[in-house]
Amino acid sequence: MITLKSLFGYAVMTLAVSPIFNTLTSAVSTNTIHAMALTMLCVSTLTYNYFTVDTTHVSVISLNSGTFAVVCLASRLEESFDAFVLMWTSMLLLALWPAYRLHIRVNFSWKIDLLQSAVSVAIAGYCVHVAAPNLSTTFAATCVMVFLILPCVFYRMQFCKKDFSGPWDLAVPSQI
Repeated sequence: MITLKSLFGYAVMTLAVSPIFNTLTSAVSTNTIHAMALTMLCVSTLTYNYFTVDTTHVSVISLNSGTFAVVCLASRLEESFDAFVLMWTSMLLLALWPAYRLHIRVNFSWKIDLLQSAVSVAIAGYCVHVAAPNLSTTFAATCVMVFLILPCVFYRMQFCKKDFSGPWDLAVPSQI
């Protein structure tokens, strides 16, 4: 179980090793670091167990690949405090945020989960607008597509689906 004492311990340990991150991958080119980080973030996204109902277990491959990607990116930062902030934020987002979301989804109403998702998308939209204002329209269009248009299309397509039967179906014993 995660307590404030353990969080403080993790923060102190991360702060203590953050100066190491600056020289960790100095022999590796920046393009290789960025390619490895992108690959590992994709692996983290693809291997995360989105359908679990057990709040005590996390996807180990997803968490480790996400952590590896963040360590690679932190090794390219100039200040050790910046590396600490990146590592600590990523640990909160990769390890604690999914468990918190699952806890909300299991123990509370779907309306609270929907509100939390809307607030998360709004914060992400604001961050995109601040970081790259020219991508705000693309972000908004993607959100509308993913959250509104595609679910409506999939719902409408359920009426068009056909059930095919043939020799590949399981045998059903019949009464003689």
